[in-house]
Amino acid sequence: MIAAFPALSDLNNKNVWRGHVMGKSQSLLLNVVRGFLSLRAGKCLAYSQLQSARVNRDLDVEAIRFNNTEVREWKCREVPYKQQNNSLNLIFVGRFQRRKKLQKLIDLALRCPAVCVRLIGPGMENLSVPGELYHTGRVECYEKMSGEDLDSHFDWADLVASPGDAGLLVMNAARHQKGIIIDSSGLHAPEYWLAKETNQPFIDFSNEDAVHDFVSSALENPAIVEEWGESLQEIARKRYTIEYMEAARMYVLGYLR
Repeated sequence: MIAAFPALSDLNNKNVWRGHVMGKSQSLLLNVVRGFLSLRAGKCLAYSQLQSARVNRDLDVEAIRFNNTEVREWKCREVPYKQQNNSLNLIFVGRFQRRKKLQKLIDLALRCPAVCVRLIGPGMENLSVPGELYHTGRVECYEKMSGEDLDSHFDWADLVASPGDAGLLVMNAARHQKGIIIDSSGLHAPEYWLAKETNQPFIDFSNEDAVHDFVSSALENPAIVEEWGESLQEIARKRYTIEYMEAARMYVLGYLR
């Protein structure tokens, strides 16, 4: 894997720039700061392929895809897919935040009888769940869980859903071999690029007709739902694990020496 990186350059400057680099803001002041820092950086560890390309193009710094993640390759699970009870089971794992727009998943379950939702993480008590969904178990909220405690919940799920801003949840979906639906208008963190690279479904969660059509299509085509999960995990294991990050870091350590 390390051999795939470019040959070491004989540069005088030994600074390495690691992080988001090309953030969401494109203000003139920040662009001046980026330009100033780029003059002192011999290499860059960027958090996505998209950012790497922009750094190479706009700042003229050799940028290496770092793919920020928290998952090791050996922790990825191969989960046989089986659609259950002619329903579409959606799961979200993470902290409750307004920008995540989780209420949209509850509203979706209210509109579509075939949709069931599990929301797992701190702060889920702030969500408003109608009694009919709560008592029938079609929407369930859980406190924070991690590690193997999440396995049974991901086994239950058909897809991971992110109706707001997406980030590390994409890699969590890949770890459990589940595809992920992402809002097409969200302000996503760089980690979302894995979903773009593997052609996961991006839909406008504010468009009820588009969401309803997606649910109907997913129910009618379980093979494509399974394919989303398999392709997401396949690419994640190759380029989005801690092992991949360590290879990039070792390459840069060699450069610093």
